[in-house]
Amino acid sequence: MQKDQDIEAKIDKIIDTLNQLYNQLCLGYCSFILTHQIQLALVDGRIIHMQELLKTTYFACGNSAILVPRTLVEEGKRKENINLIFLFRAWEDALSTLNKTIKKKILDEDRFERLWQNQKVYLNVLRRRTDILNSISEHRQRLKLLEPILIWLEEKRSNNIAHISKKLLRIARIEQPIYTDDLSRVYEELFSIIKIYYDFLGEEITGLETLRQLVESDFNFLIAKV
Repeated sequence: MQKDQDIEAKIDKIIDTLNQLYNQLCLGYCSFILTHQIQLALVDGRIIHMQELLKTTYFACGNSAILVPRTLVEEGKRKENINLIFLFRAWEDALSTLNKTIKKKILDEDRFERLWQNQKVYLNVLRRRTDILNSISEHRQRLKLLEPILIWLEEKRSNNIAHISKKLLRIARIEQPIYTDDLSRVYEELFSIIKIYYDFLGEEITGLETLRQLVESDFNFLIAKV
């Protein structure tokens, strides 16, 4: 009984980690969409008031939009930092314990089925453990392919956001240093990876398109009130 409790605790840890990663991704993506909305409003002359506030928000959100993907991908100096690499290790740990438990016949697979028959999450992990391991291997490689794009985006952030002069904040027109196809692809890629691990658990999450619509709707409502 202790072994299956250990496995359940490890899967619960995975769920908690996934939720943290997804919440962070949503924060960055909403910031990303907001920069585009502000840029359009300022350039199109749709607003008269709050220009300085919106310009400041624009650059602050742009900073967040670029930093979030890095925090999700980069392991950093501490291995316990929450990121996708941490998530992969947590999955591997849980699946290793599960496979060893079945292999040693502490509990066979049929016994696990009966034990978890009313717990969809654990059953999904049991049945798809090979798929999960294969996905982890694939996604480690996909994260490596994102590295050059992340480096370029960080350079863009350094040049256009991190060292903003007061003069830049006062200009009537601001350019669009944040809303790029590259950053959009990064978020889509990270979301697709995170979503797959929710799928393995039998859980659903809100898609990026829905988040985009919500941010745009809220922003348009706010501008209409100004």
